Amino acid sequence: MPRASSFSTTAAASSLVPAARIASSLPKLGGAQRGSAVLVPDYRLAPENPAPAAHDDAFAVYQWALKQGYASGKVALSADSAGGNLALATAVRAKEAGLPQPGALTLVSPWLDLAREGASHQGTPDDPVVSIELLDLFTLSYLGDGGIASRPR
Repeated sequence: MPRASSFSTTAAASSLVPAARIASSLPKLGGAQRGSAVLVPDYRLAPENPAPAAHDDAFAVYQWALKQGYASGKVALSADSAGGNLALATAVRAKEAGLPQPGALTLVSPWLDLAREGASHQGTPDDPVVSIELLDLFTLSYLGDGGIASRPR
């Protein structure tokens, strides 16, 4: 049976070095044993493949890992930004499908409120790092025209 694994849901090309560092650090931190797998899946990216393509791919990878014999309790889904959304959505979808839950989620600054209705979006209209226009671009790229058109201003 495969050993514990970490499943990173960030764009594969940008995740190889961080994923390798995570894998090498786990035994030192008292986590996974040496020989643990770190899966960095390729998934369809927006805007060429708008939502829910990436979510479907992330869920398919989790299902694949379970079918390969990875114990769900030893699987950690970890990601940042929009990948954090994928990791959380994968865990929720697994629960809804009656599949076992991953043992851990590590979400670093996840983009969870794509509708931007929460207080953090409403209360910070002049964010110095991510402007409303930039968020509009990200939303349009990820969700397509309906993501912006349906959002109240």
